[in-house]
Amino acid sequence: MGAPWEDGPVFTFAPRDGWVFWTAGLDGPGWADVAAQIAGGDDDERVLGAVRDHDQRATADGQAWGAGLWFPPHHDRSPVAMLLVRSFAERGDVDKAYRTFVKQARKMPRIKDVTVSSYDVGEGTSNVGRLVEQVIDTVDARSEALVSTWRYTIFPPDHDEVVSVEVDTLHAHMVDAVEDELVELLAYASYTAPEAAHAAAEEGGSSPLHPVVRG
Repeated sequence: MGAPWEDGPVFTFAPRDGWVFWTAGLDGPGWADVAAQIAGGDDDERVLGAVRDHDQRATADGQAWGAGLWFPPHHDRSPVAMLLVRSFAERGDVDKAYRTFVKQARKMPRIKDVTVSSYDVGEGTSNVGRLVEQVIDTVDARSEALVSTWRYTIFPPDHDEVVSVEVDTLHAHMVDAVEDELVELLAYASYTAPEAAHAAAEEGGSSPLHPVVRG
């Protein structure tokens, strides 16, 4: 996964109600600490199980270093959206990299074992740089589950890397709510010194992403 990031600011989200963020690759006590950030989650197996399963998914991904879950109020302590963060270093010229990616993103993706039922691409900006938004609806060939996925590929002008934020949900009736949450998350994303990220976690009650390893 790479060397620890100890030499400068790192991509992170601001604390936000209902969201928990963490660096992937935890163990039992770590899962419990994350679950405890959700009201009542410290003794709720559903919350602990969701954190554990998503952390294991992030670790198995092989590139994701950041993980997050959204537990909206009045949703029975079940996560509605699942988030992964990946970073790719040595991007090179930001304008050239951005143009190349936009061109590639225009093509309909092909994903093993799923049917792509809809695909949209857009360009925008975030608090840390220009981004490309890909919105993909897929149907699993085996389970027939409909999954809505948002992929935000961000090109920070002051950092030689590309950041990929991927969020998905199985709750079709919550798609608009998830999109609203993503707008807010990206609006307040930033590059934060490691010590500042820890301080924000203590003050905000929800840990911002603080990567330990490069994806």
